[in-house]
Amino acid sequence: MAANSWRSILMYATNVNGIWENKVVDGTLNVGQANDIAVDAGFKIHISYLNFGKMDLKYAVSS
Repeated sequence: MAANSWRSILMYATNVNGIWENKVVDGTLNVGQANDIAVDAGFKIHISYLNFGKMDLKYAVSS
């Protein structure tokens, strides 16, 4: 998982289908600081992160 420094968006990489892919978690500017990631028993990805522009703590879950 990375906060993309040149665009300040949040992304993670996965190879769940056998091929590495980059997924955008949040394309809003100035997000991704103080992030954390977890995978649950059903293989869903949970990500918490800070929207630095609004000083909001955010939470995302894969579908």
